[in-house]
Order: sequence, then C-alpha cells, then structure tokens
Amino acid sequence: MTDPMDLIYELLDAGEVAEARALAKDQAYMAPEVIEARYQQLRAARIPGMPRFWLVWCPSGPHPPRFKHGSETAAQGEAERMAETYPGQHFYVVEAKSRLLCKIRPVAITPCSGEPQGHDDIPF
Repeated sequence: MTDPMDLIYELLDAGEVAEARALAKDQAYMAPEVIEARYQQLRAARIPGMPRFWLVWCPSGPHPPRFKHGSETAAQGEAERMAETYPGQHFYVVEAKSRLLCKIRPVAITPCSGEPQGHDDIPF
C-alpha cells in the first residue's frame, strides 16, 4: 500500500494541483486504500501524450478560445487581464477534461445475389 502523501506529491509533481488538493482534503477522513483507488482512477483517465490545458472563454466573445494555457494559474491570470480589458464581459477558466474524435467508418458494400425483383426499369 502506497502512502497517500506520496500519491499527492506525485500529482503535484505532474502539475495536477486540483487533483492533489482534492486527495489531500479527502485523505483526512478516507481510508488509504480508497485514496489509492481514487488516484488510480485519475491516472487511468489521463490521455497518453495529451498534456492538460486550460482555456479562457468569454460566452459573448466573437471567437472561440484557441490558446491552450499550460496551467490553471496562467489561465486565471489571462482571464483577469481580459476582464480588466473588457469590463462587463464574463470570462471563464475552463479545463479540458477529455478529447472526442468521430472516426468515419467505411461504408460496407454487400453484393446482392439472386434474381432482380421486377423488370420494368421504373426506379420507384
């Protein structure tokens, strides 16, 4: 069994501050094996090769967010700067939690067998 504090430090080293804080708060009243299970869930949810990032989003803005901030702190600072630059506008710091991709499947072609139905060449 791994010490819960070691798991928390590992999350901090990986830059996953929010998850580390949540585990640190929970470890005060949860059994170590529950903390380790939650840690393993966090690790399994990571997308290999896809670093975490945050966006700054203004719902009334003319463009969708494009810049990926490497930390929550950097995104928060940018949101504050933008809020000062554009008074009255709301800005949100948003963390990307998952990635979705719709893969186009090839169309399956199955040849027909047997005799054609009807011979009048009318398509309906």
